[in-house]
Amino acid sequence: MNSGIEAEALFDYMAIKKGLIVSKPTGDVLYDRITDSGGKLSRIQIKMSSYTRRKGSYFLRTSNQSQTSYHGNVDIIAVYLAPDDMWLIIPIDNLPRKATWVTTN
Repeated sequence: MNSGIEAEALFDYMAIKKGLIVSKPTGDVLYDRITDSGGKLSRIQIKMSSYTRRKGSYFLRTSNQSQTSYHGNVDIIAVYLAPDDMWLIIPIDNLPRKATWVTTN
């Protein structure tokens, strides 16, 4: 299965289970979903990480493959950490503009 499609399906399930309204945008945009939480809309970029450098440390790109930064284009990066079966929900303003390692512990 395509890891991007799998991550998006897992995000949809998790977000709906938490009571969010989830929409999938059409067109050429840098975000994968729009969530509505009590009228507050957020643009979500969904990632999956299955590579870990050491326990609790994951690599995360903060731009797409053509190097367009997600900053200014999305509000939140939702990262599914497959080895730990958990989500990190990170406001984009809390991330550097370049690829980074994130730590869960």
